[in-house]
Amino acid sequence: MKRFIHFIALAMTLLMLSACTSIQERDPEGREVSDLLDYYARLSALPAEEQARAYREVQADFEREPGDLQRLRLALALALPRAPWRDDVQVLKLLGSIVDTPVEKPSPRRNFAFALQNLMQERIRLLREEHRKTEDVQQKLQGQLAERQRQLRDEQRKSAELQDKVNALRAIDRDTSMKPRHR
Repeated sequence: MKRFIHFIALAMTLLMLSACTSIQERDPEGREVSDLLDYYARLSALPAEEQARAYREVQADFEREPGDLQRLRLALALALPRAPWRDDVQVLKLLGSIVDTPVEKPSPRRNFAFALQNLMQERIRLLREEHRKTEDVQQKLQGQLAERQRQLRDEQRKSAELQDKVNALRAIDRDTSMKPRHR
């Protein structure tokens, strides 16, 4: 998971650098991407209750005006780590409508959406892999538990058999000690 966080940090740094280059060229979409990165940085630094308020606001903005800029802002809000509203699948849907739209020339906004989409897909892949590993460990532990339970039942059965033998020997001993001895 640490590798994934480092990967995201590196990708965001590269995106910021590419956005800065675009800004220098006076590209309005480049400025939008830079503003989106600033927005995400501010949003991720907010306390949880303020993040929730910002999420509700950006969601309402998107519902009023579902353009690409609002779509990207909502995707960033939905991608916040540890947020209860985090929804990677919804982020991919939002980004897909931007990435899948054919364009005549390269677009910083589309490139940003594509990079974010790739990051989310990688995150989902890593989570699935982690989930699969967890399930494998869980199955292994369940198998070990079943084996231990079987061993316990076997030991309890053996113990009961031994106890029965001890009880039988005690009964024989009582019977022999109660019988009169013939001389």
